[in-house]
Amino acid sequence: MTEYQLKRQRRRTLWSFLAAFLLHLLIFGGVLLYDLLFVEDLGDYSGPVLVKLGEPEGEDIPVMPDDSPVVEEVPEEPAPPVEESQPEAVIPDTPVTEEAPVQPRPAEDSPEAVLPAESVPEQTEQSSTPVQDSVPAEPAKPAEPEVQTVISGDPAGNSTEYQFFSNGRVGRSFGTELYLYMPLPEFVSAGVFDRMTGPTYSPALSRQDIFLRYYRSLNLEYELISDPPVDDLRAVWDYLIDAGYDYKNADYKEGGYLRPVIISFTLTPEAELIEVKITQSSLNEKVDTAVLEGFQDAQFYNSTDREIKGRFTYRFE
Repeated sequence: MTEYQLKRQRRRTLWSFLAAFLLHLLIFGGVLLYDLLFVEDLGDYSGPVLVKLGEPEGEDIPVMPDDSPVVEEVPEEPAPPVEESQPEAVIPDTPVTEEAPVQPRPAEDSPEAVLPAESVPEQTEQSSTPVQDSVPAEPAKPAEPEVQTVISGDPAGNSTEYQFFSNGRVGRSFGTELYLYMPLPEFVSAGVFDRMTGPTYSPALSRQDIFLRYYRSLNLEYELISDPPVDDLRAVWDYLIDAGYDYKNADYKEGGYLRPVIISFTLTPEAELIEVKITQSSLNEKVDTAVLEGFQDAQFYNSTDREIKGRFTYRFE
């Protein structure tokens, strides 16, 4: 073996010796601790046990007189029964109503006993009240508004639906029918034009005169050449419907692909519309614009003192 290996061998031997020595030391220490901490069970005894130390004669006999005064002190303790009655009165402090009449018996201790008895119900009532206050705090949930729904129709066969999320009186008070805001037909027959008679908003103009502002004659039909402003738009629609135009099959409904237009809005306590926006399109930009303009031209009322959320739906049938 080389010198390096010898050194390693000696080191291993030394470590093994130390480990064995520590193991034996631990075992020996454990035995000593067991002897010191072991409690010998002397068995069950019904009376006092006298242990004598030293000579058989025992000089510890004076210990008995030390125990005797203890026996003499015991009868002295029950002499004041007040101390025993106090813990009995303190223990049932929780049912104050039962022990309130019992405490007046000791005349001397009555003020001391009555004070805790009176303070206890005050604490119990105060502790119970916050619990009761926390319970009604949750019923704020019933404040959730009820949904008031108003559904109506128009001569075009379409339908409108107003939903107001409120418990108070709220709704639409006045408004023009939305079909009067829809895009005008691209072509109108000559027969409808010939039947377009009657008074107008201007005595100097006939219905046909107003109609021809936005239509031109083309063979046996009249073709739309420009979109009128809102006032004339509603007037032309009135003239067309009075003349027998089939509004339920208007051009803007052709194909039956229109989806309901849904508008969300907020109504202030002053009955003004705010936060108005289209949440669902009809897939026709002109139709969306017509529904939005007609909806915003309406007047609403709000009898509450808060802002009311609402939803408006216009369906094409």
